[in-house]
Amino acid sequence: MADEDPGYRVVDVLDEDLRDRLRKLYDSLELGRDHDFVATSNDLPRPDARRVHDEIVSLLGPHLEDLVPGHMPFLSGFISKGAAAGGPTAFHQDLSYTDERHHRATLLWIPLVDVDEDSGALQVVPGSHRLADGPRPSGLSQLPTAGLQDEWSECAITVPLRAGQAVVYDAGLVHGAHTNRVDAIRPAVAVALAPDDAELVHVHVDPDGQSLSGYVVDVDFYMGQGLFHRPEGYDTTEVWGDPVTEQRLRRALGLGTAPTPDDEGIQPLTATSTAVHTTDAAPAGSSSDRRGILVDPERDAELARDGYTVMPFIDPGTVSELRGIYAVHHGWSGEGFEPDLNNPDTEYRHRVSAEIARVLEERASALFVRHRPFLRVFLCKWPGEGSDLYIHRDWMYTDERHGVRTFVVWVALQDITEHNGPLQVVPGTHLLDPMLRGTDLNASWLAHQDVLADRMVQVTARAGDALIFDNQLIHASPPNHTDEPRLVTAVGMKDRDAPLVYFHRRDEARADRYDVDEEFFLTETPGALLQGPPDLEVAETVSVTGRDLQADELASILDRSRPRRPASRLMDRLPIDRLPIDRLRARVHRVRG
Repeated sequence: MADEDPGYRVVDVLDEDLRDRLRKLYDSLELGRDHDFVATSNDLPRPDARRVHDEIVSLLGPHLEDLVPGHMPFLSGFISKGAAAGGPTAFHQDLSYTDERHHRATLLWIPLVDVDEDSGALQVVPGSHRLADGPRPSGLSQLPTAGLQDEWSECAITVPLRAGQAVVYDAGLVHGAHTNRVDAIRPAVAVALAPDDAELVHVHVDPDGQSLSGYVVDVDFYMGQGLFHRPEGYDTTEVWGDPVTEQRLRRALGLGTAPTPDDEGIQPLTATSTAVHTTDAAPAGSSSDRRGILVDPERDAELARDGYTVMPFIDPGTVSELRGIYAVHHGWSGEGFEPDLNNPDTEYRHRVSAEIARVLEERASALFVRHRPFLRVFLCKWPGEGSDLYIHRDWMYTDERHGVRTFVVWVALQDITEHNGPLQVVPGTHLLDPMLRGTDLNASWLAHQDVLADRMVQVTARAGDALIFDNQLIHASPPNHTDEPRLVTAVGMKDRDAPLVYFHRRDEARADRYDVDEEFFLTETPGALLQGPPDLEVAETVSVTGRDLQADELASILDRSRPRRPASRLMDRLPIDRLPIDRLRARVHRVRG
């Protein structure tokens, strides 16, 4: 890393008047103090993201020409961390925006308030933009820089700035940002520029996960389709050189190589999950014969006892990518509670299922001993009344009479607080009643809504956390009382050897079992199935059995069997909705150690 080419510099950009005008534009977004992390170019509806981009470029245009002559802005927006929120931004490199054999993109990061280590200042690794040449694509489930966070931290420097100053840096520079620990929001402007004579190029990982495609794009792509997607309607172009990989970065840092099966090519970039512990155990059933669902034994014990567990799962970049997928394929308009399972647009459901699979398939599988994904959906709560979800249990997706259960990895794509519709659960109810579950197959005791509601536990989470729960667990959620949609994604997990089934009530005493596949859950909707059974052969007709409990009986059972969590259980003692993930993980480490 040559001292004469650190890859960044600090300059004065904004005078007081321009800073105030940008702050007025930022304030018009009404993000509120309690948001976590927002990047408007990714997180806003596409027309709003374009409007913000256009207004920033209009305000900054003359200043940008003086600062970076001969360059055009092609991507801009606000990057904001809420008051005492936001968590640390992991060290990373930005995407390749040009063919870097000929041109390199330049980025500006301009805070609208004074920033330092406590208030979310940028961190940079001087000279790191020259560590490894080659394209940096989108579509990776984990960035090449992700496995080197400790190494970047050791050689990074913090860049404190006054409001209106800027860090101007090369797109390949490794950088991150501190958590905002002060009780005030930290808004910043980010602008990406390319030389006037450079083509904008977007490189994306192909569906096979082992090759790349390049596309010649424009501003409309970034504003209309987003940074993380394969361009639609754009011409392809040559992909130059070998991509940046963790292996190449390690060698450049003098660290040798990481233990991956392939030292070159694309595969090391996409093989991101931790090793799955194999076992000879039979499929798990009830808690008495349960032989392990989750790889993590502590989380597995919580899942067996309570029917759910919460854990950190994905990084902020992946959260933004998933939000971008929803923005592109669905858009930021809707009403009530909108789960993809009820969406009659089967083409949409297939597209988002494939995109969620690309991002989360390996990661979700790595959490489990022998389960794999079979269902992938978004669930959005639009602001206002009518977005609540009634008290219920999910369908049986495998035949639980044979001891195989299914689970949900419910992933927060923003902070889930008490105000925007958190999940509520009744701990331990996954062991209450083995009655069949499906269309019109609801236990009679579910009518005692007050008894269940009085015993519900509210589960808040940080963006990127996963709530893993048994499909038989009683759960619900209140309305979203904020003015922003609340988005999560959910991945259904089944034992890898268990066939999928669907149960539909035939009459008062019997139900029909249908043998189905993943396609069934991408084409049928619960609403349509209420109108009549599917056009499939009935595999079996079985008796509907279950417990017929009066309200006082149900209350007594729940109170006797309510899980008593150990006093040392961390999640009971920490306000997870207010605790940044970096501090949470540090405390987890101290408690466990």
